[in-house]
Amino acid sequence: MSSPHSDHSISDSTLSPDAPSSDLALRQSSLPSSNSDLSISASPLPPAAPLSGPPLRQSSRALVTLAEEIAKSAIPEGSRKINGKYIQSHILSRLEAVHVKLEEQIKDVDVAQSKEVHLFWTGMAESLQVMGTFDGWSQGEHLSPEYTGSFTKFSTTLMLRPGRYEIKFLVDGEWHLSPEYPTIGEGLMENNLLIVE
Repeated sequence: MSSPHSDHSISDSTLSPDAPSSDLALRQSSLPSSNSDLSISASPLPPAAPLSGPPLRQSSRALVTLAEEIAKSAIPEGSRKINGKYIQSHILSRLEAVHVKLEEQIKDVDVAQSKEVHLFWTGMAESLQVMGTFDGWSQGEHLSPEYTGSFTKFSTTLMLRPGRYEIKFLVDGEWHLSPEYPTIGEGLMENNLLIVE
């Protein structure tokens, strides 16, 4: 007559459907089943995908909370051990590390996201364009006129990441600086400075 594994070491046994806590049994069944499965879960994280921050944070936190509940629950008969620790503890540690890494990557994505930046020019002109380092001085962006009585206001919206940009306005084919923005440089190299925070 064989005796049950009293030291809960790694074995091929699985939880039976009529285990005392069926909820815990369901959670246990989704855990890795061997050292190789756990080593796969411990592999380095891929680069952050452009995912929405709040839902990703909530999902990550929910996984850690679930792992905490599993790790604190009574350890069922036949649970696996790796290096002397129950697999539930390994999963919890790994998920906590993943959660921390995701938080860092979400912050990086949030910082790198483009923002709407409104530019304007006030004065008379037939055509008006803003050029600058935001596209390597290549295409620029046309400003649309808005007539307000005796003068015209031109405006456009750029999608820019946080940083410092040099810009200059091309008014009817001639370069002009705007008094509405600070300047940088001197002489022919003088440009308006646009700071996106």
